Amino acid sequence: GDNVPFPGWETLHQESAEVDPQLLLIIRDAAGQPVRRLKGAAKAGLHRISWDLRESVPNPISLKKEQGSPWMGKPAGPLVPPGAYSVELLLVTAAGTESLSAPQSFALKPVETLPEGMAHTAGAAFQKEAAELLRLVSGAGKELARAQSRLKHVQAALIETPAADSALFGQASGLHEQLAALHTAFLQNKLQEKFNEPGWPSMQGEAGMLFWQVRGTRQAPTATQQRLLSDAQARFATLKQELESRLVVLEGLETAVSEAGAPWTPGRKL
Repeated sequence: GDNVPFPGWETLHQESAEVDPQLLLIIRDAAGQPVRRLKGAAKAGLHRISWDLRESVPNPISLKKEQGSPWMGKPAGPLVPPGAYSVELLLVTAAGTESLSAPQSFALKPVETLPEGMAHTAGAAFQKEAAELLRLVSGAGKELARAQSRLKHVQAALIETPAADSALFGQASGLHEQLAALHTAFLQNKLQEKFNEPGWPSMQGEAGMLFWQVRGTRQAPTATQQRLLSDAQARFATLKQELESRLVVLEGLETAVSEAGAPWTPGRKL
């Protein structure tokens, strides 16, 4: 029959904003360098988590559950080479990170049926390099798509901003064409796909195929694969430079419409 005490709105707001604690397993190689973090269940009971013997996935971060494609499987990182590793259990809270166990060492051994003299390190190094290219290319592709969306909002904002210089319409149209050309090179050729015609692989398709070819093997790369990776890295360096210059132009357009009193558009600095 007693009154239930009310802790106050401030306390309740603080409680609702608290980040849940996390249990992480951090895996390190023989040199002590972090290789992978695995998230465990932060609740009572006995729990088991397995490591797929791979580094982190190079794909862009998505808060949606990744389904993967039927022909390529779920996203996966590069395989690590056989050797000595260690694992440590960590508790992560708002107060910081706390180690819950001393590092436990273990050995990753190659299977006995592998051909004698197989260069595990060379294959793992190539996978890692191919995964890094895929990480950079995928991120640039996402940034390009975001830039195209930002530009569409700027073009719509120009109509609602009578004080904006009319010359901005032409600048926005020119940038639209430039970003469309980059989209074709980076992501996909929509026009040729519309007519079901083959075309040169996109930058993302090239990087993805390179990594997909080797992500399931520990063998050393072929000379052709090494050449293709080198060519893809050079191609990406050129496209990345072009994208960065277009982003500078986009930021200039956003600044111009903002100074003219345009409504808010996504990605624009306040």
